[in-house]
Amino acid sequence: MRPVPLHSPWRDRRHRLYALLVWMLVGLLLTRPQTQTGVFIALGVFPLLGILALLLHRWWINRFARSNLMHAIYVGLVMLVSGGVFEAIQLLRPYLGEHFL
Repeated sequence: MRPVPLHSPWRDRRHRLYALLVWMLVGLLLTRPQTQTGVFIALGVFPLLGILALLLHRWWINRFARSNLMHAIYVGLVMLVSGGVFEAIQLLRPYLGEHFL
């Protein structure tokens, strides 16, 4: 008889699938795509960026868990990156405007 594993990889896979589906829904609700290209952009970009952000957050917290200085740097980097993303969205608005509401 095989021993029962204490940690099942299927549980992690199921949670990642749920996160992916939620990010897809968030992408569709935030962008309100008007064309099929807009739907593909919303379903492709938002889930990837959301999961990447969660993975980077987990890595940063595991690496620098108890450092107040590194936490302050983390908050500053998050603010810089979010400002850069909003600026990029404003610059891309003329090109993507026909696909989204």
